[in-house]
Amino acid sequence: MRFDSINPIIPLIPLLGVGALSVPRGGIHRQTPRSLLSANQADLQSRQVQDGLGWHGYRSVGYYPNWVIYSDPGYFVNNITAKDFTHIIYAFANVDPDNGNVYLSAPWADTQYPYPGDNTEEPGNNLYGNLKQLFLLKEANRNLKIQLGIGGATYSANFAKINDAQWRQNFADSSIALVNNLGFDGVCLDYGIPTTDQSEALVDLFRGLRTGLNAAASRNGGGHYLLSWAASCGAFNWGGQDVAGMDHYLDYWNLMAYDGQARRLLHVILAHFTSTQYALQFSGSWTDTALPASNLYPDGMSSDVGASGSQCVQHYVESGVTPRKLNLGLPLYATGFSGTQGMWTAWTDQANFDVKLAPPAGEQLLYNQTLGASWSYSSATGHVTSFDTPTVAYQKARWVMNNQVGGMMYWSIDGDYTRLQPQPAPSAIAKRDDGGVIQARCKKGGYDDDDEVCNGGHHGGGDGAGSGGNPVPSILPSVSASSTPSLPLSGGSAVVLIRLRI
Repeated sequence: MRFDSINPIIPLIPLLGVGALSVPRGGIHRQTPRSLLSANQADLQSRQVQDGLGWHGYRSVGYYPNWVIYSDPGYFVNNITAKDFTHIIYAFANVDPDNGNVYLSAPWADTQYPYPGDNTEEPGNNLYGNLKQLFLLKEANRNLKIQLGIGGATYSANFAKINDAQWRQNFADSSIALVNNLGFDGVCLDYGIPTTDQSEALVDLFRGLRTGLNAAASRNGGGHYLLSWAASCGAFNWGGQDVAGMDHYLDYWNLMAYDGQARRLLHVILAHFTSTQYALQFSGSWTDTALPASNLYPDGMSSDVGASGSQCVQHYVESGVTPRKLNLGLPLYATGFSGTQGMWTAWTDQANFDVKLAPPAGEQLLYNQTLGASWSYSSATGHVTSFDTPTVAYQKARWVMNNQVGGMMYWSIDGDYTRLQPQPAPSAIAKRDDGGVIQARCKKGGYDDDDEVCNGGHHGGGDGAGSGGNPVPSILPSVSASSTPSLPLSGGSAVVLIRLRI
């Protein structure tokens, strides 16, 4: 396996047009399974799916977590560059574990926090906070879709009673009420650990949501409300999903093709209650060795990396999902390992941090084209950092287009952007919903009560804090429209938010 050393690069935030990088079928990697290119071809041509495709048929889906206004510096809704996205998912609403009612998880951040220009003294029952700003963002960008994300790693345990019919009905009714009352364009569910005996109930939940959303759309004058699902890329979790049954009701799927916290939590739970060791792909606190965190292709060197982004897409296509309904997920965070001798070696400590802070100073940046992965390493410190560089993001974008995949998804958009607008002093947002900032640390081999979400991993909470890296320039480079761009070779680095358009 050959590794090409490249120099650090500055952020390339949303300037990359994938159409300019389109290559003949087979593309940069010819090992793409032919079945992925041909599967469901008749279905692709005949079905008219209202899936919110944009930019000439591609989605760019970004998750915006409600807790990132508490980061230092805070990342606010009016920091979002709306033109970079077709869909924004506001994460996350919670669900009552006993009765199934869905509710906003952070009322202060969601509906009360006063943004600059808000007059909280005006009469009436007025909406403020992130949700008002998202509504204004959508007003100014009429093609942008805003969905309410429900669940995530922190709240997935609250889905335990999903097999109860009344619980599911309450879930659907309360979700649709939030859509109606707060101006969302639909919902995206993220229940990371469905079990096999819950698969039928999960399909029924989607059936109820689809029926209710369609009825609400009819009452509101027509149109279409979106329903989507954040899907695991861990083979151990696929048994809990009736993929074909779910797909009948879904507009699109977000594939978590990276180191997700739901997978970490599931691994710990299963390891605790059984004697079986479950193989996980990608890397994180559950692996004994440092591994690529979001590789596009499988790795022939290590049995630990038994799956990949391409194999994840392949699984769902072979299970009956039209490729155009799938979004390949990219992490906008870096996974760091200390005490190593490089990639594929043992580690002693692990932490995640925003990708805009990667690579840490002094680490050499490495890119493996065959694997579709990048990382940095310092032999002096023994620290290795796995993250997607713009080079890898380009490679994944080419693969998405060549295989007729529907688009790309990013967790989470605050990890990449650095062009922040002035905001009130931190004291103005001292009224926290959770009472404290979650630190970006993971305990090896276990689920840390003090690190409920292990910052950066999909789908939990965190403060977005990190360390290392160099200052990020405010002027972004232009990109050639005719060839693979020549990447700038100075400054810090961040993965690209690729604008999937042709």
